[in-house]
Amino acid sequence: MLVQRIKEHWLLFTFEHEFDPAQRTTMVVDERDGVAHRSYDVGQITVLTELRVMEDDEPIPSRPRFSRLQEWPTLEY
Repeated sequence: MLVQRIKEHWLLFTFEHEFDPAQRTTMVVDERDGVAHRSYDVGQITVLTELRVMEDDEPIPSRPRFSRLQEWPTLEY
């Protein structure tokens, strides 16, 4: 993983695959709010276009629950 500062408040995270350095994922995080605004992966791009801050009296949404993995996923290259 490599972290680079871009301009004044952006952090660029680059995640490199352990066995294939050509396979990378990048993510741009705004230090001011801690939100990842962009993520680029093989075949998938995610860009946040809107961010809403919850009101103080607004109920917090329930956290998603995931079942525990029974075994490690099989990696295919």
